[in-house]
Amino acid sequence: MSYNYSTFRDSNESSEAFLPAPAVVLIPQKPKKRPIDYILPKEDGDVKVYWALRTLLVTLIVSILCAGCESWIMANENTVKNTLLQEQPTSTGNNANLNIWLNFKIELTYHAVFLASIGFLFFVVWDGVLHRNSIQCISVNFYLVGLLVYSVLQILQTDNDLNTIRPQLVNANVASNSGYFLAAQILLPCIIGIFIPIYGFLSYKMYGEFGWRAYRISGGAPKVTKAFNTYHMFLLLLKYSVFAGCGFLVIDVILTKVSANGKILIPVLGFIVGIITVVTGFYGIRYEHAVLVIVHIVGTLGIFAYMIYRMVTSFHRGGSDFQRTKIPFLAFGVMCALLLLAIVCFAVLCLLQFGVGVRYVLDQEKRKQKGNYVPPPIDLTD
Repeated sequence: MSYNYSTFRDSNESSEAFLPAPAVVLIPQKPKKRPIDYILPKEDGDVKVYWALRTLLVTLIVSILCAGCESWIMANENTVKNTLLQEQPTSTGNNANLNIWLNFKIELTYHAVFLASIGFLFFVVWDGVLHRNSIQCISVNFYLVGLLVYSVLQILQTDNDLNTIRPQLVNANVASNSGYFLAAQILLPCIIGIFIPIYGFLSYKMYGEFGWRAYRISGGAPKVTKAFNTYHMFLLLLKYSVFAGCGFLVIDVILTKVSANGKILIPVLGFIVGIITVVTGFYGIRYEHAVLVIVHIVGTLGIFAYMIYRMVTSFHRGGSDFQRTKIPFLAFGVMCALLLLAIVCFAVLCLLQFGVGVRYVLDQEKRKQKGNYVPPPIDLTD
């Protein structure tokens, strides 16, 4: 931290002999924030980032490996699809080609959602490390288990889809699920499975590093600590619900029966309503603005009602195509619905805890980071 130095003299004194010695006053200046400070965490006094930086590096490596495997799977499936379209199917006409297109549209949608899940994994870890949010970092352990299950089911789904196409072909070996294609599918859950215990150890170490920050902010006061944890749980659920909602929206628009107008209106309106709901929720809770929180709760319940409506409508319409998409569609729908209900509950809890002191201590920490915090004077006189 840099300082400006200035001297002061008592102008009321008429004699130089009685002037006090020049006093040096240190005026703290706002430190310049480097661009890398917005990307990587740095030590903040007694809050260290030794394990946090290593966790970020390991997660980046694992994310790149997983993304590489998933991209290889998608590239191979696209090659198989193009080969199938060039082959002479046993059933003539456009129906065979339509079946092939539909089959791989479903497959590539699954893979695209999983690829986005890997990117979201790195984002959650990076965001948690950057803001020293131990609750968010710990939650990644459960998220990794979900990714592991998804990667295993992906193998079964891919094999099932190729078996669906294979009887239509003159040369069934074209739709073979073997070689590097199968190896990439198997390698993906292996990487995630190895990373799970490693990240569990790293998250334990990060909890030790970030635990002091939470205590320093709350001052050890039970009410402030409880409100602070509730605030972080709300933010955590908000982030996960945004991702789950996007996954549900993609599957809903692409893989279920939606009109041409619906394919345009649903994403546009979903984006607008989602942005408003997220922004009002964050700023309402962070700055303890009750009206914004109420708007957020109403918007969240509206999204919840829409998702229930879409799930009921899609299952009512049914169809052979939907039978292959109903499991991931239902999984994303139920997961997102539960997250939305949890968000409403935690938003209400945060609303009831307004005035406890979370806003004050967070503002205080923000001023410290910017170098604008001036400690209150300590009166030692009695």
